[in-house]
Amino acid sequence: MPALNGAAKLTDAAGRVGGGVRAAAVVPPAMASGMSSGVSRLCAPRTSALRLPEQLHRRTAIAVATLQAATLHPDALRRRAEAEARAKSREEGRERQRQLRSQGLKWWQEPSEHMPLLNSPEEFMEQVQSSQAAGQLMIVKFFSEECYACKSIAPKLNKLAESYTDVVFSKVNGSMPEFTSFLEEMGITGVPWFQFYRNGELVHGMSASLNPERLAAFRREIVRQRKLAMEGAE
Repeated sequence: MPALNGAAKLTDAAGRVGGGVRAAAVVPPAMASGMSSGVSRLCAPRTSALRLPEQLHRRTAIAVATLQAATLHPDALRRRAEAEARAKSREEGRERQRQLRSQGLKWWQEPSEHMPLLNSPEEFMEQVQSSQAAGQLMIVKFFSEECYACKSIAPKLNKLAESYTDVVFSKVNGSMPEFTSFLEEMGITGVPWFQFYRNGELVHGMSASLNPERLAAFRREIVRQRKLAMEGAE
């Protein structure tokens, strides 16, 4: 069968329309371009319409967070306050250490009017006797130079010593050779360790740290022993 030319093809396609075959509509290029742009406008996302739900979601999240913060359980508020206080104390301690390093001093060499460093067993016994004569409670902190817990609690102890001016606070460096046998005789095997003296006698010994529960127990013992010392002085 001879090949059909272009005109014959169009005639053949048109002739088959009547036989049930639908011919595709021919759309002029200009009209097709207009229809395409119209469809694009209809299908294009509306930015403002999409942003509105997102903004509402953010505002709702902020409102919920604010409400939750306002209605926190008292225990949660207490724990948050304690965590913030510990963070502040650590930052103050780091600043103090930077100042000491700038002066060429170690953390245990920090000058303290309210918590002096005892340099020998003889000084220790003199402190015990002087506090006895004054009818005051004496609290001694035993520490070592490599002890991290001793270092971390030092700023807190300095503040306690400043608060209880009627209590004699002192510290003993267990790393010094002068105190090696002295600590062994006292049975001190771990630091930080605290001893409480009233009327020249050892009345209590305990450990303490920045752990909230242990620090609270240490505070309570200070209050208890201080009260007993005041009652004894009367």
